[in-house]
Amino acid sequence: MARKSTSICLGWVAVACMLVGACSKDSDAPHYKPVEGRVVSIDKKSGLVTLALYDAKTHQEKILEGTLDPNAEIFIDGKTARPEDVFVNDLVRIDVLIEKHEGLPRYVAKKVEVLRGADASEVADSQPAEP
Repeated sequence: MARKSTSICLGWVAVACMLVGACSKDSDAPHYKPVEGRVVSIDKKSGLVTLALYDAKTHQEKILEGTLDPNAEIFIDGKTARPEDVFVNDLVRIDVLIEKHEGLPRYVAKKVEVLRGADASEVADSQPAEP
């Protein structure tokens, strides 16, 4: 169960990086990128997580898929949590490791902060309302 949840969080990271153009063709070295978004889906079987991110440049919501590192740190409102404590529609801040595998970017969530209290309003205020 923990392994599936870890994969889910990594999925978040991957999705977030893809949407914001975290990987460039010029840089194949692994690097970290912080992203903020909303959990759209969690596939416990495959371990993929999908995030919706707001792209300030295009003023549009984008979708990002990634996986969760098995050793990822997960926090809910600053308190240590487990992957299974993260739900669809949670607002999250994620530290994503972007690596290249066979020339393609791979997004792995290393740290996940779920924002449900006062911090959630900060993220929600920076993103467009749902139709």
